[in-house]
Amino acid sequence: MLNEIQANHLDGFGVTGSYLHFTLSAALVGSALLVLLVLWSRGRLDFDESPKLTMMDDDEG
Repeated sequence: MLNEIQANHLDGFGVTGSYLHFTLSAALVGSALLVLLVLWSRGRLDFDESPKLTMMDDDEG
C-alpha cells in the first residue's frame, strides 16, 4: 500500500506546479505583447489627448 502511494506521488518538489506557473505566465505575457505589437503596428493605441480635452471643455455659454 505504501509503495502505491509513493508511486502515485510523482511530484515531491513542486516541479509540475512551477512548470505550469511558468507556462501560464509566459502565455499571458506573450499574448499581451502580441496584442500590443499588433495595435502599435496599426496605429490604434489611442493614447491621444483629444477625448480628455473634449470632456474637460466647458459647455456652459
